Amino acid sequence: MWVFSYVYFLMRVDPFPYLLLLFFISCSDPSQDKVQLENDITTRQVAVSKNLNDTTVTELFEISKVLEDNPYVDNKFRSYNNYLLGLYHRNNSEMDSCSYYFDKALEFSPDTLPLRSYKFIRYYNAAWDTHNLKSEYGDCLGVAKNYEQRVQPTDTFGLAWLNFFYAQTYFNNGEYDKAHQYNQDHLKYFRQLGDSNAVANAQILQININDYRRTNYEQSNAITQDLLSKEATLSPYLNLQILSKYAIAKYFEGDFETAKRYYEKSIVHMKNTADDADRIERLGVGYSNLAEVCLDLKDYETAEKYLDSVKGMGLNNLTYSSNRNYIKYQFRLAAETDKSPREIGILVDSISNFLATDYKEKYSSELVELTKAYEKEKELVAAQQQKEIENLRLETRLYLFAALALILIVTGLLFYRQRKLRFEKGELQMQQRLLRSQMNPHFTSNTLYAIQRQISQAPKTAEQYLLKFSRLLRLILENSMQNYVLLEDELDSLRKYMDLQLIRYPDKFDYTIEFEGIEEEDPVYIPPMLLQPFVENAIEHGFSGIDYKGNLNITLSDRKNYLYCSVKDNGKGLLDNQSKNKKSASTQLISDFLSKVTGKGVSIQTLPKTPTEPGGIIVSFLIPLKTHNDD
Repeated sequence: MWVFSYVYFLMRVDPFPYLLLLFFISCSDPSQDKVQLENDITTRQVAVSKNLNDTTVTELFEISKVLEDNPYVDNKFRSYNNYLLGLYHRNNSEMDSCSYYFDKALEFSPDTLPLRSYKFIRYYNAAWDTHNLKSEYGDCLGVAKNYEQRVQPTDTFGLAWLNFFYAQTYFNNGEYDKAHQYNQDHLKYFRQLGDSNAVANAQILQININDYRRTNYEQSNAITQDLLSKEATLSPYLNLQILSKYAIAKYFEGDFETAKRYYEKSIVHMKNTADDADRIERLGVGYSNLAEVCLDLKDYETAEKYLDSVKGMGLNNLTYSSNRNYIKYQFRLAAETDKSPREIGILVDSISNFLATDYKEKYSSELVELTKAYEKEKELVAAQQQKEIENLRLETRLYLFAALALILIVTGLLFYRQRKLRFEKGELQMQQRLLRSQMNPHFTSNTLYAIQRQISQAPKTAEQYLLKFSRLLRLILENSMQNYVLLEDELDSLRKYMDLQLIRYPDKFDYTIEFEGIEEEDPVYIPPMLLQPFVENAIEHGFSGIDYKGNLNITLSDRKNYLYCSVKDNGKGLLDNQSKNKKSASTQLISDFLSKVTGKGVSIQTLPKTPTEPGGIIVSFLIPLKTHNDD
């Protein structure tokens, strides 16, 4: 095909003198050209693999096009090209694209690589690990079964990895008996191979299996002692797992001194692990564990030092769980060292400012990345369309490729239509995430301010308030990361929010949630954080200043592919100028978003006042309803 590409450029000037030349060239032996093309592809792939970034990934797409145009090229080049594309998307946390390309790498690899090849294994391990990170355990088993078709009964190396895939998958899926069965063979085969690190990894998995099965505690203890004695021969990553697990066991036994000592040893090994994306999180967890055990030992000065180390890692670089533990230990340290309400208030302000800044940076960054991806996709589509037009001109001049040109045109139109639909869907998701990014900091700031007021007035209430808030914040953060969540999960977070407000405003209001044609436990999914702003408006504004008990009624009705929602309160309602001229930013964003996905916005109606009824507001709208959480 490279010959045709060369002739193409010549023929753009004057095609006819080269038609005869094209005929003779096409009759030549392609074997020499195949070797030259494969050498060229190898050189390009090696260069790209050394520095995968937004610039070099374009080279991989160009190589894919070359491979598509030259079907006689060995499949190992297709396999490796898809593997590199998978690595690029994994480095950018684009897990769906990542798993797609790793699966494509497996699609081409079975006919090209020997089973004992580590290059072959890394394709399978990458595909399995990506599905595992996404909790797609059925796909993990699919990878294992695909691999099993290649394994021979005498291949110890292949059997070792096969049993690893099965054992780890069943363990992660909670099938501990099956995991135990496969892990026995996993351990046996790696012992035969003499791979000490792989054996240690299998032993650690066996300890975890025993813990969840609640059996063989003596075996687990013996394995732990054996691994501790091999510290000098094992990798830093394995050592930190072993030492951390032993420290945790000692902590729950109440032996805090020993737990502290082994936590400190694990930190040394953590610092020697690879400088990957998880290293900061591992260190953050290690320092948090040390802070906790120091608090139990009443060594408050050292506990404060380790908490400062956690903060020094950059709280925005840590997971929600690590941030939650940091906040929890900070408040525990403040309580146990009898800090004044003013000092605790300063601590609350500091945490509040961090959360607000973190939300802003996180979602602003995400919006920028989505926009960049959107523009990049448009450029790729435009480039593809231009290339197809140029190919069409050449094929029109040659006449012989008229049928192929027709196929290309139809394919291009379908491809363009699919891209256009994807772009429109991406715009809606960007708007939805922008909506959540504006609501979360506002809610968090109001709640932390309420906690701060309660600290000096009612410390016990503040403690209860803080505990409920941490649980609610976890639910909101988890839900806000998804485009669709279970109806049951969304209502759970909504109830926790209203219960939290009842602590803040005792006996101020009561609430009910009613269902028509649908049950709360039904396996249906909705976009998150659409009900909460209207509930918050009713509590914060509708019930503000009233001299009677408020009533909040939420009604959910099934309307085929939509969920009809109404939020009714008997508050003081809206003034005329407010209803005409003012709308909150969150309400406007929700109305705009719902208008695009349902065709209808948010309806707000004022209830008339009567001698027996104080009036109020009814807010109603439709929410898209799905039976799955796929985008």
